[in-house]
Amino acid sequence: MPHTLRKSLPFAILALVGLVFLVYSGVSGLQYRSRTAGYVSIEGVVVDYREVESRDIESGTPITLYSEIVEYRVDDRPYRIVSPVSRSHPSEIGVVLEVRFDPGDPQEAFLPKYTSQMILITLAVGAVA
Repeated sequence: MPHTLRKSLPFAILALVGLVFLVYSGVSGLQYRSRTAGYVSIEGVVVDYREVESRDIESGTPITLYSEIVEYRVDDRPYRIVSPVSRSHPSEIGVVLEVRFDPGDPQEAFLPKYTSQMILITLAVGAVA
């Protein structure tokens, strides 16, 4: 393999990985918008946490993370959603978060704050790569 090709191959692979992340985040964002176009916003309240066991990236030691459980009400009926993001310092009980739900099926809901963050993270990884 020629010397210049061998030197540029890692950069080409990194560029390809970056492109894959950019395309993935773009497609995910479009699907997200399309799927949730008719959803309605409502306020939800953090009522509890779900513990998630994980490991510290650097040391490998076990750590406990927490996913917020958010309750929201539609037509006086309570619904709950668990955050897709687990954190070491979750929002406090009683904190109000936006919930978006399908008016035809109120149990079908998501937390826009965390969904947007996940799409932005993949977009940023792709841009950096």
